[in-house]
Amino acid sequence: MPVYTEQELQRSLKKGELAPFYLLTGPEEYLRDGYEKRIAQTVFPDGENPLNLHRFDMSKTEADDAAEAMGTLPLMAEHRLVVLRYFLPDKVSETQFTLLYDTLAELPPTTVAILNIPEAGRRGRKTDKLCRLAEKAGVLLDLQPKSRSELHRMFKKKAAAAGVTMEDDACDALLAGRGTALAELQPEMEKLIAAAGEGGRITAALVDEMVIPSVEASSFDIAKKLLAGETDAALRILTDLLADKPYRDKPELLFGAISATFLDLYRAKCGQIDGVGYGELAAAFGYKGREFAIRRAYGQAAAYDTDALRQILSLLSDADAGLKSGGEKTVILQRLLVEIAAVMRQKR
Repeated sequence: MPVYTEQELQRSLKKGELAPFYLLTGPEEYLRDGYEKRIAQTVFPDGENPLNLHRFDMSKTEADDAAEAMGTLPLMAEHRLVVLRYFLPDKVSETQFTLLYDTLAELPPTTVAILNIPEAGRRGRKTDKLCRLAEKAGVLLDLQPKSRSELHRMFKKKAAAAGVTMEDDACDALLAGRGTALAELQPEMEKLIAAAGEGGRITAALVDEMVIPSVEASSFDIAKKLLAGETDAALRILTDLLADKPYRDKPELLFGAISATFLDLYRAKCGQIDGVGYGELAAAFGYKGREFAIRRAYGQAAAYDTDALRQILSLLSDADAGLKSGGEKTVILQRLLVEIAAVMRQKR
């Protein structure tokens, strides 16, 4: 029976139950990678077995190699684990897709396969077909962003496990400062727990003291809201950012962050089309120390239309010219978001 929720997957893995293959999808890379590791730990409870563990970056791997690995019997072990990362079904040729699909449909009982798909977005024909196969013969887990209430519970549970109490106001302050992406939030939680110490409390004041607000995280949240058609929510994020003195005095700082977000998405989209992994993109475009930005964009780019991103870059160029010509900066930024939202609506 396929698993649809995180709780069901956790229970089945705790029992040592394994499905033939797992399709992990959704925008939350942190969760996808976390469940990939938990499945691997269930397959190899005594530690990773390099002879029987194969990980493929499908942005630069031929389908034949992955299919061969999935069809090979394990060496002196009960199972062979094959992980296909950055797999975009609708971007591969019909021949490659058919080979992988047929292999997954007829896996040897000794093989466990994991497909880690960055973001299905609007499912294309191939992705939809693969999801139906997972629902029938494997496990499909769609890992969407957590709601604020879910994030509150996660923060408090993590803090409690370390003997620390976290206040509701502190949870809100952390989300306001770093956005909602778990990859951004987890390191901050570790820092706050260490600062509070066992038996201590994480307060909003401690968050304000320890956590540097991330305009990058907020800009990425704006992009996600626009993609989802939530223009009002994107404008509210912009308004909240403009309420902070640094951005109220210099709105162009926000424009720089928003521009960087969409440029990251465009580079990631082009990389996916050309079969280039995010590691190569990071090296080619000078992301040293900021690799997380292109990795995060790579996980989201599949949901964006290439032409839409090109139109958005043109809008950003026009807005840049308007800001430099002395126009009303706040109005220019607000108009920019509305125009981007219109582009996204046309491409749905």
